[in-house]
Amino acid sequence: MKDGAVSLASTTYQRVHAAMVADIISGQLEPGARLKIGQLASRYDVSQMPIREALQRLQGEGLVILTPNHGASVRTFDEKFISDIYELRAELGAVVYRDLFAALTPEIIEELETIQRRYDKAAEKNDAKQCQIENIKFHHVITSRCQNQEVMRILSMQDRLVRTLRQMVGYTHHRIQQQGAEHWEIIDAIKARDLQRTISAARQHGLGSGADIIAHFRDQVLKPRKPGKTPKTARSAA
Repeated sequence: MKDGAVSLASTTYQRVHAAMVADIISGQLEPGARLKIGQLASRYDVSQMPIREALQRLQGEGLVILTPNHGASVRTFDEKFISDIYELRAELGAVVYRDLFAALTPEIIEELETIQRRYDKAAEKNDAKQCQIENIKFHHVITSRCQNQEVMRILSMQDRLVRTLRQMVGYTHHRIQQQGAEHWEIIDAIKARDLQRTISAARQHGLGSGADIIAHFRDQVLKPRKPGKTPKTARSAA
């Protein structure tokens, strides 16, 4: 196959993937819905190959479930699933911060402070989009120092899921302000060269994000729980 053909195929797969993520976020692809390759190919006007590739990636990102003999379906969510995701990320954070401390320099601290000041300026304007951009940059400075490739594989795999969850519920002004304060707690602990304090601050930050997501899902997405019944799944999946 020529290089141009490979590039075109890759572009098609990326386009399909982006479109499916958008449809999952919007609820056009409903939670629990069966995803049939033929129907998806018609929906997105492509061949079946990029559909298969997109489904594989979405499975890795946690947005789609592939079950033997049953095919693919959009993942549904309950509070425990969301809580488990953030609990795992909080635990893995200890490994990340140990590696950060091993590589820590004044320049890294300065970079974190610079990013956080930009975040604060965006927060003053209640600019949730810019806050999210600065939040991603903030955490990238930290996670990029992690030397444990398996930890990074898991965190990277979950990143799309976490960002999709946030896109679905959005940010309140309170959470924007709270998140900024949590970032400064982490920075202060890093500047003090106190690893355990840093890990604790980062853990509270991560669990706080998870609790905020769950609270919004409970109000906006998750259906009320009936006595004696297991939790209902989300109205919109990610």
